[in-house]
Amino acid sequence: MKTSLLVGRFAGIPLKIHWSFSLIFLYVFYISVDEGLDYAGISFISLLILSVFVCVILHEYGHALTARRYGVQTKDILVTPIGGIARLMKMPDKPIQEVWIALAGPAVNVVIALLLAIALWITGLPQNLDIDLLDQMAWQDMTKLFMTTLLMMNGILVIFNMLPAFPMDGGRVLRALISMRYSKKRATQIASYLGQIISIVFIGIGFWKNNYSLGFIGFFVFVAARGEYRSLLMELKLKELKAKDVMKTDFNRFYFRDPMKDIIEAYDQKRGKHFIILDDEEKAIGLITEQLILRAKERNDILSPASEYLYPSTERLTPQTSIQAIINRFRADKLFLLPVFQGEYLVGLIDRDDIQRALMGKA
Repeated sequence: MKTSLLVGRFAGIPLKIHWSFSLIFLYVFYISVDEGLDYAGISFISLLILSVFVCVILHEYGHALTARRYGVQTKDILVTPIGGIARLMKMPDKPIQEVWIALAGPAVNVVIALLLAIALWITGLPQNLDIDLLDQMAWQDMTKLFMTTLLMMNGILVIFNMLPAFPMDGGRVLRALISMRYSKKRATQIASYLGQIISIVFIGIGFWKNNYSLGFIGFFVFVAARGEYRSLLMELKLKELKAKDVMKTDFNRFYFRDPMKDIIEAYDQKRGKHFIILDDEEKAIGLITEQLILRAKERNDILSPASEYLYPSTERLTPQTSIQAIINRFRADKLFLLPVFQGEYLVGLIDRDDIQRALMGKA
């Protein structure tokens, strides 16, 4: 089931709206009923909220386009009821680049606010800021009120995003500055802890003042801060771990002439799901997957040689191959098992389960 709708591609970056964004309209309806607003008030609030989210989208494109300058691509931009998310493929390695990427979003809101301020300076400020009197306003005053409110909302977006609460933009700037002195892991840990402390303050103030929106935002920041730190730990482990750290060195050796009976027996004894097949010179020439084993069992074909069920594969690893590179190979070629060679000698095997177990144990 799809959880988001693709709106289109802008600057080559997919823009998606999460299904939960529709809750915004329920929120508008609730406010309208609670405040007793008329049609003009409902229309004004609806247009204002949509305009704010356009500003949020432009904010995220500020991040994405700045990241592109540093060679970092963006998977997509996702709009949710609590804001937008530019999902970058990775973060840049240089801290100063992360600083500029983080600042680019709020900078867009500053530019929007300045443009609105200039427009209001030219046209004049509204005489009345009471939304309940919209039906009594001329359209010029209504437009001025709209621009004034949107200007203030962009100011709030800048202030809120620049709070040093990771993973907010201010928190990312803080993390980047700290990582200029300490490791990225340590910098993320410090920024994440600070973000969680600030989020707890938000939650506390929200309950104290009966401001549940602030409490919800605090909860979101808390969860996101913890999630970002765990994601970084996983990313670092992917870079640190090598094939030699996760490969099996005790494995079954099967040759292309061996009958399927032997491989089926090893499978039934849970000695593996997939098996590498070697030639007479101990070179890997392919593999027999679980699907092929089950096919042979279904046919009761126990005497045919392994070569008749062989899935050709010339992929090979070295003990120093990174886990990230191995994962990429599994994904690209839809493989299940890869041999590890030291020179011409087969020294180990790695399957998807080995990697998962290693990451679960190391993260």
